[in-house]
Amino acid sequence: MIARFAALLMAGALALPAAAQTPATATDPAALDLARLLMSRDQSLYDDNDLGRFRSRIEAALLGSEGACAPTNGDCQDAASAVALQYAPALRQVYRERAERLTAATLAASLRPEELAHVATWLRSEEGRHFLEAWAALHDPEGVERRRRTLQRDLVQTTPAIFNPARALFRQRTRNLPQPAPR
Repeated sequence: MIARFAALLMAGALALPAAAQTPATATDPAALDLARLLMSRDQSLYDDNDLGRFRSRIEAALLGSEGACAPTNGDCQDAASAVALQYAPALRQVYRERAERLTAATLAASLRPEELAHVATWLRSEEGRHFLEAWAALHDPEGVERRRRTLQRDLVQTTPAIFNPARALFRQRTRNLPQPAPR
């Protein structure tokens, strides 16, 4: 009975956010296509890597719903966990679709429809794919840190080459100026 009640509750909960997310105006198909393309290449744009977050949200809703079994009961918790585990992927999908629509709306506000289609076509090309890979590399914290260490090492090696002529010129121009007192 709890499983059936939970299934009905989840069906209603999943339908509500989907209905609430539908804007008054339809999302531009070109914007939605570009949003999905970008988000498929950069999964961090979805912000949904932790499936446990969705499972916990469902579990809390089930245990806190009116007429639910006692949340302190182990069997009740187990039933809520099992149902939440089953429905967590569907809830994540609802949030993914919402994120795609929000990203599409942002893109549609910034670009004209023909620009959206052109950018999507370019990103699907080999050149666009290389650009997206380079862009992703810029957002890789470990890769950024590796590049930073390499640049610092190179800077240390190049610093004397840059400063040596400057020091020589400075010494030449200040040769006759008084020296500081010895310590």
